[in-house]
Amino acid sequence: MAKTFTELHGNEKYYKLPQHLTAADEDVREIHKGDVMLFDGQYVVVFYQDFQTTYRYTRLGHVEAANDLDAALGAGDVFLTLQP
Repeated sequence: MAKTFTELHGNEKYYKLPQHLTAADEDVREIHKGDVMLFDGQYVVVFYQDFQTTYRYTRLGHVEAANDLDAALGAGDVFLTLQP
């Protein structure tokens, strides 16, 4: 999947899918740099900062070697390709 991901809150990039997916949301409580999650069954989110949250997400995966992910993604929207 290669799409433009939109910047949000200075800690994540997201892409809105054209349709809802089946979700298995859970209270994750902590987001870690590199987490890839599904929000509200329709938003794929890549996080580039650690923080605590009360939102519910479905875990999709994790970016390996995410130490410099915030620098790699930069400010603003980015074009990303996600692969299994």
